[in-house]
Amino acid sequence: MKTRIQIVTIKGVVCRENKVLLLKDQAGRWELPGGRIEFGEAPQESLAREFQEELGVSEIEMGEVLDVWTFTVSRENIEKQFIVAVYSCQFEGEKIKKSFEHTEVGWFALEEVDNLNMREGYKKAIAKVL
Repeated sequence: MKTRIQIVTIKGVVCRENKVLLLKDQAGRWELPGGRIEFGEAPQESLAREFQEELGVSEIEMGEVLDVWTFTVSRENIEKQFIVAVYSCQFEGEKIKKSFEHTEVGWFALEEVDNLNMREGYKKAIAKVL
């Protein structure tokens, strides 16, 4: 019998000059900044912490929820369902520091996003903003 786990993640869409900020994970897949909600955290706290950890950004402005979607990953006897809530976000300043969690950081136009190795749920949320 498989163990089933649900994980809630909060992601942020940051757009500037018709481009969206994306991070490339260790598996070579592009994603939005953000991550798992830790026990007891509010979504705003989680997203602020993740932006600090992943980008070195100390203050973000969270907007509206753009989308909520899920995907599953199965490995051996564990099945994980990720519940992804995507918010529009902004932050001041241009300086971004890439964390050890990611191999690249970049700004991409909507037509570039369509061709990236990325989960479809992220692409749909980005399309709502760009």
